[in-house]
Amino acid sequence: MAGGVNQFSYVSNNPLNAKDPSGLYEIDVHYYLTYYLALKTDCFTDAEAREIANGDQGVDENPKTRPAYGDTDRQRQVNAFYHTFHEGSHQPYLNTHWMIATTGRGGNLTALGVYLHYRQDMFSHEGFTDSKWGHSPRHLATHNVDKTAYDVPKAMRMAQATWDALTKFASQQNCHCNVGPGSSDMWRTVEEFARASGGGPYDRRRHSIEEIDPWFLNNKIRILGVSRR
Repeated sequence: MAGGVNQFSYVSNNPLNAKDPSGLYEIDVHYYLTYYLALKTDCFTDAEAREIANGDQGVDENPKTRPAYGDTDRQRQVNAFYHTFHEGSHQPYLNTHWMIATTGRGGNLTALGVYLHYRQDMFSHEGFTDSKWGHSPRHLATHNVDKTAYDVPKAMRMAQATWDALTKFASQQNCHCNVGPGSSDMWRTVEEFARASGGGPYDRRRHSIEEIDPWFLNNKIRILGVSRR
């Protein structure tokens, strides 16, 4: 095994109480990239961009919506509805999240973040449909897909989908900011961000970009040139 012979080192030899079945984009994407792109549309204030980004990252932090081992019907539903671990089309889920985000005057920015989280996970979780296990621990190289550098073209498609959703939302809410496809400088920055290491997938003890070494997250924040959360 690439991670070593001890299959439970990633949970400190406590697989029952320290599972990590998710394998998803991390805070560098769900908060910082979302925040950066929302600001770049010029349709959202700094406070609004943060609200969207916090809604996105909050899906992984809220006990009611965060991914976990699907040992109950409810958790399997959470893994499917918020994190794309299900068989069949994504469209019904996208439609529901979009309806929640766009209902009411001005829409719901936190719910827009939730929509973006699902849309981003469509890329990191592509090919994984098991609402119980996600892609851990039965899959090798569990955390590869958490890292944008693992598949830069896919990460760029994810960023484009995020941009398209942000600009579509702004247009539907009658924002008159004349958003285009985004500047070449912006997309160069996003590509540099995507290519930057998230800490590597094979850390035996810890896996998230914050836990492995703060340098990796700090570097990606520096590339985007945004303020910290």
